[in-house]
This record gives sequence, C-alpha cells and structure tokens, in this order.
Amino acid sequence: VEINKASYDTLLRIPGIGVRSARRILITRKVHSLTFEDLRKLGIVLKRAKYFITCKGKYYGDVSFDEEKIRTRLLYMDKPKVENETSEQLSFFDNIYPSSSNGILLPEPKKIIMPTDTITSLTGEF
Repeated sequence: VEINKASYDTLLRIPGIGVRSARRILITRKVHSLTFEDLRKLGIVLKRAKYFITCKGKYYGDVSFDEEKIRTRLLYMDKPKVENETSEQLSFFDNIYPSSSNGILLPEPKKIIMPTDTITSLTGEF
C-alpha cells in the first residue's frame, strides 16, 4: 500500500497502523509526501507495517513481495529462539531443601543437641 495515496480505511487495514497513526499520516501528508523516516518520526510502529507499505514507491521491508515469505516472517518474528530444547526450569528451593523422591519439599529435620556437643553460645552469636 502506498502511504502517500492510501485512504483512511486502507491505512487502518495495515497491520501495525492504528487509528492515531492513520490520522497522523493523513494530516502530515497534506503538507508533504512521507518517507519511511518520516513515519518513524511520527511514532508509527513499523515492526509489522513495513512489510505492507511503500513510501514514494519504495519498499522498505526486508522480504520480497512473496505472500508466503511475508506470512512466515510475521508468524515466527515474535517467537523466542531456544538453543537447547532439553533444558530444565530452575527452582528457588533446590539449594535449600534436597529434592525428595515423591516431589514434596519437606523441611530438614532438626538436629538434636547431645550433651557431648560443645555449645558456643545460647544467643546465636559466635
């Protein structure tokens, strides 16, 4: 879609361009024709829109005009890249309590003080 010639309704159909952005485009293009950099300065989110727009006849997307390539690029853009699929989730409690066989976290049993143990302090100070 050519940004400098598209109607308001057509601008709204472009992914990434909402009501405010479409109004900004219409107001600004009355004064001068818009470039890709002008759209960025207007605060228009170009992450998705760049695949569907041209400015002064120039296409700024990094994928050719093949519908399937654009679709796959948009679908897999937001997915995080995982290097190791066999990773485990970390737990806050692994270092505190040893994991039991049934998966239930139990507090460590208290140590019984024997008369032969030397007690350094009853107040907890060392």
